[in-house]
Amino acid sequence: MAPQVTTRHIPWKESSATIVWEELHKHQVADRTILFNAVPWHPEGKDGPLSNRAPNADEKKAGQKCLSLFFELFQDIPVMALGNIADESLNRLSIKHTKIRHPANGGAPLFRAGAEIFIQKCRRQQ
Repeated sequence: MAPQVTTRHIPWKESSATIVWEELHKHQVADRTILFNAVPWHPEGKDGPLSNRAPNADEKKAGQKCLSLFFELFQDIPVMALGNIADESLNRLSIKHTKIRHPANGGAPLFRAGAEIFIQKCRRQQ
């Protein structure tokens, strides 16, 4: 099999992740934030490896074990759930969290507003 060659000269950035990291840097918390997906793999979308899709029920179920192990390592930390899938996954594990809007599909303004409120609340509790 021949090696694959790309003509892409500009690094690709996933838009939701870019929005999240920009917000974390804006509030100067990026260096003390841990990000972990409720489904810790990338369900490939119909447009190939640079696209994604919502995880199916089996993928969500498989992600529960990884998520549970993650929270065994990081206990008693403030948790922000980005969107419905993360919220549902954390509820199944009885993990205390704050749900905010996922930045995808036009949700960036509501994500930014929710993240700011969450970060300010965490700062007040320190």
